[in-house]
Amino acid sequence: MYFGYFFTTLLLIIATNFSDGFTIDKRKQLESMVRLATSAPAPIPLKAESYSPAHNTSAAAQAVFASALNPTYIGLDFNHFLGTLRGTGFKGDIVVAVMPGINDNILKQLKDNKVIVYTVPLDCRGKGHNILCKARGEEEALSLIRFYLYRAWAIKYAESASILVSDFRDVFFQSNPFKFKKMEDWGP
Repeated sequence: MYFGYFFTTLLLIIATNFSDGFTIDKRKQLESMVRLATSAPAPIPLKAESYSPAHNTSAAAQAVFASALNPTYIGLDFNHFLGTLRGTGFKGDIVVAVMPGINDNILKQLKDNKVIVYTVPLDCRGKGHNILCKARGEEEALSLIRFYLYRAWAIKYAESASILVSDFRDVFFQSNPFKFKKMEDWGP
């Protein structure tokens, strides 16, 4: 599958770029974790919330994936991400992972923006960039767990679907991300 190759390559580039301050052993460990995250099944059962719309599995589907699993995210973060994306006229799937216990305001935003929501129950500890969560019986960095989710979601789509994997916090969309370029220009 082309997406799988592209995704794995992208993750290795990210791991390499963000690990400049790491020792060689830490960099190898991070690259190994990224490879595992892109080849292993999700560490927990994944099921979209009952209020979520179905995934568009057509060949022309467009989807934006994001992880909002950090417990410090607030309603304003959801408003910026969802509001600006839908505000561009984007009508495709928005797929977002959230932690249990989101407040009513955030839940309303998710429903109003027709987001496909996955509530991901994780047992986490730590703060900031050092949050570790139990997944698959061992602790893993919260920042890497999202890649299991992206892979699990991606395989629900046709090989020809267009998928954008995005950060969540501090992301503002100024135009439909799938309109600025011809789709065939996105890959080799």
